[in-house]
Amino acid sequence: MPMRINIGKSAPGKDELGRLPLFEGLEPDRRAGLAGMMSEESHHRGDVIFNQGDYGDVLYVIRSDSVRISQVSEDGHELILIVLRTGDFFGEMSLLDGESRSAAAIAAEDSTLLTLRRTDFMHFLGQNPSAAVEMLRVLSLRLCRMDGVLEEAVFHSATVRIARRLLELLTIYGRDVDGGSLLDVRLTQSEIAEMVGTSRVTVNKELSEMESAGVIKRVRRQILVLDIDGLNDLAE
Repeated sequence: MPMRINIGKSAPGKDELGRLPLFEGLEPDRRAGLAGMMSEESHHRGDVIFNQGDYGDVLYVIRSDSVRISQVSEDGHELILIVLRTGDFFGEMSLLDGESRSAAAIAAEDSTLLTLRRTDFMHFLGQNPSAAVEMLRVLSLRLCRMDGVLEEAVFHSATVRIARRLLELLTIYGRDVDGGSLLDVRLTQSEIAEMVGTSRVTVNKELSEMESAGVIKRVRRQILVLDIDGLNDLAE
């Protein structure tokens, strides 16, 4: 269960909210007012924030670390649609339309989230049309991203899907180190498999082939990309 507290003294400052894409166009006093409406939750890695099909009336903003958004098929297979990080928001669809959650949200790491209730959010949007416009822009980009994930699962090989996902994760978690770029997040082969819609056995085989070709090196549960051009070639 999440540990929930009222924002109180730990409220995000107007400058902090201003760095979030959703709220960067707001005047400082508007951001300060929004901070007062929000609460904070802390989740451990693996905590289910909400399940697919749950009733939703809360918008979430990731204050720290990351959350994965996924859908589950009738046979119980999970497809990770996107991994969100600090500054991203989720849960906005059911908040706007009052319907059940179309996907599940799970803490990918120990994470801190800001929450905003539907009633407060709708009032806020009515007073701040610039935030509504920005949300539509970001939502459109996210829908395109999720469509791309589904298209990849149908039309592209496991090699292409895994290479593309590693490149995407590098933009979020990549860190330059001696010898290459470290994917500075711990992922199991099962989690990677869930991200690309394949099996853990297939992921192990593909990663082993990439390692043999000198494209990557596995270090515990992290991946060091040795040849970024080679990984880009595999992703095409």
